[in-house]
Amino acid sequence: MKAFDLIEIFIILTYLSLFIEIIVFPVPSVASSFQLILRKKSLPDPFLYTRVQNLNFWWKIILLALPSLLSAIAYCVPLVLIALSKFSTNLIYKTEKIELIIVAIFLILAGRIVSLYSVMNIRRNNKQKGNSFDLKTGNIFSFSRNPILFGLYISFIGMIILFPKWFMIMAFGYFIVHMHFRIIIEESFLKFKFGEKYTIYSEKTKRYI
Repeated sequence: MKAFDLIEIFIILTYLSLFIEIIVFPVPSVASSFQLILRKKSLPDPFLYTRVQNLNFWWKIILLALPSLLSAIAYCVPLVLIALSKFSTNLIYKTEKIELIIVAIFLILAGRIVSLYSVMNIRRNNKQKGNSFDLKTGNIFSFSRNPILFGLYISFIGMIILFPKWFMIMAFGYFIVHMHFRIIIEESFLKFKFGEKYTIYSEKTKRYI
């Protein structure tokens, strides 16, 4: 088995920090597969959230659960590449240009800082249980309605710079499309829950940045 280099160790630690964040500071989403498949919420018919919840169970598995699994795998492609490089005779290409490595590390760190700061901000004095949560509009949420996700995007762009492969771009594209779909579903719920307050907030704050 081949030894890990410093860049690979850095990437592994990055994913470890993400794993710890998810376990220790979870931010449940009303648009998660668990919420949409197993928990029913009574919303008026015009809302997309309701239409998705009213789908047949197996359609939910196909349209929600499986894409979620693929999305998680897509985001972990860099980790998979590192694992494969340890047991393969073929080297997994990483960029060797020092200036690109510096930019990549900066983006990965910046993305993790943005995501973790956003998580800590949204969890502060907010248990986020079921439908009992507040609408965050201040602090970092005054710049972006979804700073946690935006931070993940920034980090993955850094990963693409380190591993400049076409399938990395495809994985990133799939992740963005899937998460955007979930955001649209979640926004329909937030419009129902917070009404005009959310409408005003969404008009003056970008969805991502």
